[in-house]
Amino acid sequence: MSPLSRLDPSLFALVRGENIEGFNRAKPANLRVDFGGADLRGLDLRLMDVKRVDFTGVYFGCADLRGLDLRGCNMQGAILEFALIAGARFPEDITPEQICASVNEGSPLLHLRESAVA
Repeated sequence: MSPLSRLDPSLFALVRGENIEGFNRAKPANLRVDFGGADLRGLDLRLMDVKRVDFTGVYFGCADLRGLDLRGCNMQGAILEFALIAGARFPEDITPEQICASVNEGSPLLHLRESAVA
């Protein structure tokens, strides 16, 4: 597991401004980026490089996550309320039922195994 980097406000500003290409260029190459608790509602994140990004407790309400490979991301407590998720790949220990409940009802996601995310 790579070391965790606290969220750099400039990285967060790039994502909030939907400058995903800029975020992808500025993201540290060998550190995990901490987006824990961030509000990413309504953003188009389809082209975001999510490798080594920690999404613990993130609110993705109405965000566009289509096609993202989130399998290596910590999604503990994340909420997908009304998010677009077609083609997105989620960590294997988060059940399809949890994902549907999060999208439809705003339930937080829970990893079934604590050590599932490296």
